[in-house]
Amino acid sequence: MRPAQVAGQPVQLDWHGPWLAPHAAHAAAVTAGLQRGLSVAQVLNELSDGQAPVRFVPQSDLPPGQAYEAYIFEYGACPTRDNLHDLFNGLSWLAFPRTKARLNALQAAQPDLVLRSFDFTPKRPITVPMTMHAHGKRDGDGWSLWMETDGALASVGRVTA
Repeated sequence: MRPAQVAGQPVQLDWHGPWLAPHAAHAAAVTAGLQRGLSVAQVLNELSDGQAPVRFVPQSDLPPGQAYEAYIFEYGACPTRDNLHDLFNGLSWLAFPRTKARLNALQAAQPDLVLRSFDFTPKRPITVPMTMHAHGKRDGDGWSLWMETDGALASVGRVTA
């Protein structure tokens, strides 16, 4: 059997970590889909079976100049690249569909935001906590929140359950 790959690169994930607990039920299906050579979007759509509030489409479906969050909100389609970041974003849509849909609606309603970049400048105050939701890590009775800046992760706080 061929190893699981994303964008032609072998992927080996330890699904036993507590931070992956919300996604562990999908571990075998994700691995099997990637081993069959499916794209990340195809794997996520198979897992969703039409039950997610979005369908997953190739990143190339996002028209040039179209804001990512606005596109998701308007078309119910999440542009998805073949990488682990987008795999786990998609798994978050499956694990937390109402939360992700609400965050998407809030972001899409912010016309002054530059939504196509991963930008933590002060002009995007609403995006910082939303991105931290996507990058949080379950830690005992709460979440350790991390933010990516300049390619490095920095702890930005802790929220208890």
